[in-house]
Amino acid sequence: MQSVRLSAQGVVLMVALTLAGCRQQATRPLAAPNAAAVGPAKDAEKAETPKLSGKLNVFVPCAFVPPLAEITEAFTKEHPQVEVIERAENVEVLAPRIEKGAKPDVFVCIGDVEMDRLQKAGVVEDREDFCFVGLTLVVPEANPAKIQKLADLARPNVKTVAVGAEGTSPGHYTRELLKEAGLWEKVAPKAVCPKFPSQLLKLVGALNKADAAIAYAACLRAGRGDRKKQDQYQTLVQGIKAVQFLDEGEYCQSVPCPAATVKGCKNREAGQAFIDFLRTKAAQEVLRNSGFTGLSDAKCLR
Repeated sequence: MQSVRLSAQGVVLMVALTLAGCRQQATRPLAAPNAAAVGPAKDAEKAETPKLSGKLNVFVPCAFVPPLAEITEAFTKEHPQVEVIERAENVEVLAPRIEKGAKPDVFVCIGDVEMDRLQKAGVVEDREDFCFVGLTLVVPEANPAKIQKLADLARPNVKTVAVGAEGTSPGHYTRELLKEAGLWEKVAPKAVCPKFPSQLLKLVGALNKADAAIAYAACLRAGRGDRKKQDQYQTLVQGIKAVQFLDEGEYCQSVPCPAATVKGCKNREAGQAFIDFLRTKAAQEVLRNSGFTGLSDAKCLR
């Protein structure tokens, strides 16, 4: 796995992505993002900005690679003595590495189940939610099973449904929704449960091995603005469409995305500053443009 190094002099994104998820999401390095779109985090507090330095190691799930490129360049403009080194892989690759002793300064997590596991193990601290992600019901573009809503998954003509593995955030929240809707007992025998969130979309699209999937909605909502130029999302959603967003309307479930410093890390001060930066107004706008829900946006928590 190669690292992604960002500094005040520029951004070079070279993410070697794993076969199970990230690698197929990008076919070329990301273009250098427009840091001017992010801007200073808090102008009124510039005089109080701490002078941070050194290397800042950040573990980043694949889904956050496009927005974090833009946010990180803006962060290093505020803190030019900090060199951010991002390691981008599937969340279920990164979280176990931390459990086994890896000590990045920051772990950015999509979904909170994986972070809860690390917190219970006592290996993370300074935890903060910085955005939310929804779930969506997706089908092949042709939609041969004629699925339009969650209840359709129980029909006999629907043979295979991709559902996140138990113990993962998409798996946990999908099971909760289906149980609440009285559908889980009918869907469970049809379920295929990949470990990596990106595989949920691939099983419906590129691999054509499922009639439907319940997956993170960010990729489906990220076709706005500059994100159209970033093929990580666009490649992943080829051949599929969303038929029901599950963080709005009848079901209304928003999944928290936390970031935390890791106990024993080398640059905790810079790590905490990076987490704070993710919560600024400008960073929140970048996250919204990448399909995530901001901290101040309407959301549904159970």
